[in-house]
Amino acid sequence: MISNEFINTQNELHQYANKMELLLHTSSILASSQNLNEILQVLSDTAAQIIENGSAAVYLLESPKLFLGATTPALPEDFPDFLRYAELENHPNIQKAITTARTVILPDTQTAELSDAEKEISEIRNLRTIIYIPLIGNKGLLGVYIVGSVGTPCTFSKPQLTLWQTLSTQAAIAIENANLYSSLQKELEQRKQSELIQSTVYRIADSANTLKKVEDLFHSVHKHISMIMPAENFFIALHDPISDKIHFPYFIDQQDAAQKPINKSEGLTGYVFRTGKSLLVTPKIEKELLDKNQVTEIGSPAISWLGVPLKTKDKVIGVIAVQSYTENTHYWQKEKEILEYVSAQVATVIQRKQAEDERKKTLVALKESEERYRLIVENANDGIEINQNNKIIYANNRFACMLGYTNTELENLSFDSVLTEQSKSALKLRNERRQKGVILPKKYECTFYKKDQSLIYVEINYEIIQYKGAEATFAIVRDITDRKLAQAEMMRLTAAIEQAGEAIIITNTDGSILYVNPAFEIISGYSKEEILGQNPRIFKSGDHNDDFYEDLWKKLANGESWRGQIVNLRKDGSKYTEDVLISPVRDEKGEIIHYIAVKRDITEQLRMSEMLSQAQKMEVVGRLAGGVAHDFNNLLTVINGYSELLLKAEMPETLNGYAEQIKSAGERATRLTTQLLAFSKKQVIQPKVFDLNTLISEQLKMLNRLLGEDVVITTLLKSQNAYVKADYGQIEQVIMNIIVNARDAMPKGGKLTIETQKVELDEKYFKTHVDAGQGTYIMLAISDTGTGMNDEIKAHIFEPFFTTKGKSGGTGLGLSIVYGIIKQNMGSIYVYSEENKGTTFKIYLPLIDEEPDNISRKKIDLNKFRGTETILLVEDDPAVQAIVEQTLQSFGYNVLTANNGEEGLRLYSENKTSINLLFTDIIMPLMGGKELSEKLLEEDPELKIIYFSGYTDNSIINHGIMNDKIEFLQKPFSSSDLMNKVRMVLDKN
Repeated sequence: MISNEFINTQNELHQYANKMELLLHTSSILASSQNLNEILQVLSDTAAQIIENGSAAVYLLESPKLFLGATTPALPEDFPDFLRYAELENHPNIQKAITTARTVILPDTQTAELSDAEKEISEIRNLRTIIYIPLIGNKGLLGVYIVGSVGTPCTFSKPQLTLWQTLSTQAAIAIENANLYSSLQKELEQRKQSELIQSTVYRIADSANTLKKVEDLFHSVHKHISMIMPAENFFIALHDPISDKIHFPYFIDQQDAAQKPINKSEGLTGYVFRTGKSLLVTPKIEKELLDKNQVTEIGSPAISWLGVPLKTKDKVIGVIAVQSYTENTHYWQKEKEILEYVSAQVATVIQRKQAEDERKKTLVALKESEERYRLIVENANDGIEINQNNKIIYANNRFACMLGYTNTELENLSFDSVLTEQSKSALKLRNERRQKGVILPKKYECTFYKKDQSLIYVEINYEIIQYKGAEATFAIVRDITDRKLAQAEMMRLTAAIEQAGEAIIITNTDGSILYVNPAFEIISGYSKEEILGQNPRIFKSGDHNDDFYEDLWKKLANGESWRGQIVNLRKDGSKYTEDVLISPVRDEKGEIIHYIAVKRDITEQLRMSEMLSQAQKMEVVGRLAGGVAHDFNNLLTVINGYSELLLKAEMPETLNGYAEQIKSAGERATRLTTQLLAFSKKQVIQPKVFDLNTLISEQLKMLNRLLGEDVVITTLLKSQNAYVKADYGQIEQVIMNIIVNARDAMPKGGKLTIETQKVELDEKYFKTHVDAGQGTYIMLAISDTGTGMNDEIKAHIFEPFFTTKGKSGGTGLGLSIVYGIIKQNMGSIYVYSEENKGTTFKIYLPLIDEEPDNISRKKIDLNKFRGTETILLVEDDPAVQAIVEQTLQSFGYNVLTANNGEEGLRLYSENKTSINLLFTDIIMPLMGGKELSEKLLEEDPELKIIYFSGYTDNSIINHGIMNDKIEFLQKPFSSSDLMNKVRMVLDKN
């Protein structure tokens, strides 16, 4: 019976024999094979078969990395790439086997110290025992042979290890032989490839010389490139500098139709053009570029895509590309290098061919251009001539016709012979300046003589050219005679518009402003630059409703002119009134193309008209007031005179009281008529030269009492020697009346400012203040911080009896008296006021260059009124005559009475030696007092005269104060005033 041990031994021997046979077979393959991949795979398979549940791998060294050459069993698809190409530093056991050139054994991976990479490989392949055998050939280390057991650990005997080392030595020699053979094969292939590439480049260059069309050249390039690599899908892309796009003049593709031009930022083609670098693309690489937004997707996706820039002297002119849509055709580094080599020749050839084609096109175009320009020159609307050395050597038909010559006649003339003297001088100066290097415009104007010696204005646009080896002038000559005449007419019209005093605006039909003249800028405050392009609605003041503008535009739309007054706004926001005429402007077809507005600023005219109307109204009221006062004063003279006589008579106390009341009423009435006369400027004044500042200073104490403690008075008396000539008492009354009004306007107190200042009123001021004259004035301004006035109240404040104080507030004569006094004293007065902002009165009195008079306020001694002289009394009103006669007689005077000037003249003739004084009314029937006095003074120049009247005529007023023999007494007058005046005149030497 055979024992189990024997059987086991036999099995082992049988297994050993099989392994040895396998090793011998492997050795045979290693010795005979020149295919590196076959050698590596046999080596890997053999190890896996020798070891039960074995696994093997061969890594070849490509310093500083190892790449996996073969493995048994085959790797899974998800095997990490970083393990296919091993970094030595991540595989310390492989590194140890290589650096020591010794076999490294790991008995059990579960107990051994492993790196992360080694641990991951052992886990993926389920390796327990691993042997790392270095592959050492004649020329050094080639790689490492790795053998391992799967699932369970195993042990290796010394003979087994020797066997693996022997096998690795044979494998190393076989690998070296395979590498040597591969190198020889590659060298042969490269030589053949190089010859083929050189042949391809030569054929492409030859095509450029033999083919006439660029399109044929592109086809030839495609044909020859197809001989050295797969090029079923092929295109040439060129950059167009004009459109800055990439065009595809040659495009052959199995999937896509002809490609449209693209931007440089689009597609793989654009990427290659932008970067100037070749690009070998797989779907994976293309996705990465898309994800980074470095390219955009264009056309059908390729399995493999290769693009190379077409460069000439570092300038990229386009891209040449091949692509594959199938898995069995891929492009690698070899194809990339081939296409890069060929592309340089292709780029040169394309550029040369394009240049040749462009030159041929240029020659054809030049020939066509020459013919075209010849026709243009011969038939041009402008004259064309060439002159050299002052001789006309060529002239076209138009130039000859322009001057009235034939072409032959012109070519025998000098250029100077057709120029006027002025143009000759100007042209000579231009040539001198040009020869000195001054850069001059190539266009100028001059004047020619035509053949019939008439003048023609021309515009010359010239160039200096070379003609038959010498400098010549090529000139385009345009007849501008009509334009010059039109310009002259336009200049006259423009000057008229520009210098017009009226504003002129031209708009288009939608209202946009196209033109404004300087007058508009002055009136509106807008500059031309600010207003052009604007719409006239920016001038709207809000004073007109929509119906107003609707009517305006309705007329204009109907082709009619519109005329009227419009209140508009200036740039500064102030309003002004314009008298406007707007008319449509039509073209030759009768269509409205513009509107023209002629506008005159009538703001000042309206204001001055209003002021004149106001002044005329005041004058009328003044005349009425003066007339009333005249008649009333006669009555008051009688009433006041008899009341005084009654009071002197002995009467019962009751009657005496009645007489007092009559006298009091008469005095009040007298004051009223005085105010009326002051307003009507019919009051005789006694002007004196005085310092206005002195008058104000003297009044201050009284003004403080009048205004009270709650009003602060400030004086700003800026002008020294503020000398004016006026009635001192009247100016006091003016200041008092204004200040009383100011007090009433400040019931809760406030501030009152009195200011004087020397001012010059010029023509500009006079134009806006019709009642003021030019000259030097003392300005008196009285300002308060009271309630102020609106425009409606300001318009009436100087009218008599106008008051805002109600029935018990006043007579309404205060400011009308002020107005009359200032006017009578050759001054002017203006008021400035706004509601709740106070009021300012400004009074202008002429500055007087004289020393002030001595203004005395001493009272005359009333006890010296009596006398015995003879007085000729002339008065047409019997009642007045009677009371004056009785009053004079009561003071001891002899009185002769007459009813008019003629009677007075007769009485004087009869009593001339006894009459000491003529006391006469001014205005009487038959002969007035002034005429009477003139006749009597002719007879007796020493005669003393007193005029009296309730209303004086202008001749007396214009003379102002009477001379030293003539005095004036205003009706009504008291007996004391009468006797004081009589005694004073009689006592004069």
